[in-house]
Amino acid sequence: MIWIKKQTINPEVTDYYLEIIGEAYSRLGEKVEYFTDWNDCRAIKKDIIVVTRYKEVLKMILQRRRYIYWIQGILPEENYALYHSKLKVFIYNIIERIMFNYTNNHNYLFIMVSNRMKKHYEDKYSKQINNCYIMPCNNDSIHKESFFEEGKYNEDVFCYAGGLNVWQCIDETLNIYKHIETENPKAKLLLLVKDHNLAKELVDKYGIRNYEFDFVPVDKLPDKLKKVKYGFIVREDLELNRVATPTKLMTYMGNGVISILSECLEGLTENLDETKYIIKLKNVHDFDSIKCAMSETVDAQEIYNDYKRIYKNHYDGKTHINRMKDALPR
Repeated sequence: MIWIKKQTINPEVTDYYLEIIGEAYSRLGEKVEYFTDWNDCRAIKKDIIVVTRYKEVLKMILQRRRYIYWIQGILPEENYALYHSKLKVFIYNIIERIMFNYTNNHNYLFIMVSNRMKKHYEDKYSKQINNCYIMPCNNDSIHKESFFEEGKYNEDVFCYAGGLNVWQCIDETLNIYKHIETENPKAKLLLLVKDHNLAKELVDKYGIRNYEFDFVPVDKLPDKLKKVKYGFIVREDLELNRVATPTKLMTYMGNGVISILSECLEGLTENLDETKYIIKLKNVHDFDSIKCAMSETVDAQEIYNDYKRIYKNHYDGKTHINRMKDALPR
């Protein structure tokens, strides 16, 4: 029997992936139970438990349970980037080493978000991972109508969707857009953000003239993005960003929006070799790459075919359900 531990914090982020694992097991004929409280988990020794957090993995190790460990990020590196505490990083690294070695030595399955994440762990611990399945983060699908919206690829409409935190490089993003607007006064920026007051301060800071603020639920994004040509995903060149697969990519690609993303986002770019409709920035001053891409004509049918193929091969939940069945322990 398979037990899957769901999260109470941001369940909308994790449930999608955990249910893909559960559905794959169901199609293998296994009985699957989801739980949020450990008191509801009645697993016996031969059962498999799917876990996602450090304390849950440690619990499995101490209880000598069989488990699958789905890793969403690299916690020591993420924690240091946020808090710069060497003590916390030291402790997290000790815990991570224990979990990694135990999981790997017992040939238990890791589920990771990118091949670049797999490389991170193999390099960090100088060991080859024995059992790993790669499933990038995704929260969207392909919306065909967005690709063929009249005038979509004739107007230079740019979008930033997300928070206004420093780690999301909002200042760098606005600086890039300001250079674009200076050379192309007809360009426009759509900011899909919650805090419109702070957003107004930021666009004023950079002297941006053509902009619009909005914020809508996820299910309303296709209507907002159907007229957008380009979308920003700018990040600092840190290891935590190199391994990550932000869901923003598929939010953009699913609506025919050409991503302008930092080259350091290797977890994302590893799946994007199949299309020319992507703009990789060498750094936050790489305006030439954008200028060059903007001079190219976009073929709506071609970009639709490319993005649909990438989605099917790397992001589609149905694809992962079928593909994962061969990797899951029983």
